Amino acid sequence: SEPYYPLLDLVTRLARSADDETVAATLARLAPSWLPHLPGLSDDRSRAFTAGTHMATAARMLREIVTAIEALSEHTTLVLWIEDIQWADPATIDVLNSLGQRRDPARLLLLATMRSSEPAVASAPLRRAHADLLARPHASQLRLQPLSDDEVAGYLDLRVGRDLSREIGAAMHQLTAGNPLFLATAIDHLVRKGYIVDSRDGWRALVPAETLAGAVPASLAGTVTRALEELAGDERQAIDAASVVGT
Repeated sequence: SEPYYPLLDLVTRLARSADDETVAATLARLAPSWLPHLPGLSDDRSRAFTAGTHMATAARMLREIVTAIEALSEHTTLVLWIEDIQWADPATIDVLNSLGQRRDPARLLLLATMRSSEPAVASAPLRRAHADLLARPHASQLRLQPLSDDEVAGYLDLRVGRDLSREIGAAMHQLTAGNPLFLATAIDHLVRKGYIVDSRDGWRALVPAETLAGAVPASLAGTVTRALEELAGDERQAIDAASVVGT
């Protein structure tokens, strides 16, 4: 809920990863109203310079950070990546929308991810920004689909070898529904619990494949529980009825 929190975190990480003081210097020059919110990046001189900017308006902060990001990407390719944009505050959404509508040349790639399973939590500012950006030629939307049976098998081939992949591939696809995060988490869990071991002869399962499918990690169970709690009443009744039939 803190205004600009994703961008404050992003700019701080960007400055720390830089080889010099370019990021901090650019902020001090073009976005001084941001420095009071970034105490780790401001020295005594810049703090004195920005002493009167702690009450800067949202419009000023918006204008300054857009100008600073464009300046940083004028001569060097800059990639900004923000996860789970559906949780971002309206002020952050305004900055992203403003960046996407600028016409000045810039070596800037902005990636923002949103869970397709949670469209209902997207705020009105995000929905408006999403529509505005997609109407412009420089923006595009990539809808990531669940992994197929073959793609799950390909991941397992690399992770645990082809022999074990053939043995547990179908069970893992059924368990995770092709969700990449769930698949990686499930394999990590099975290895940690000793259901799958790396032996001298390669990876092998110590229990039948159907047992592996029932060994759901607690993290996945929690995610499923939360998804069920968000369903409408009639949807939960349908799930309850279908559970009697089985998978």
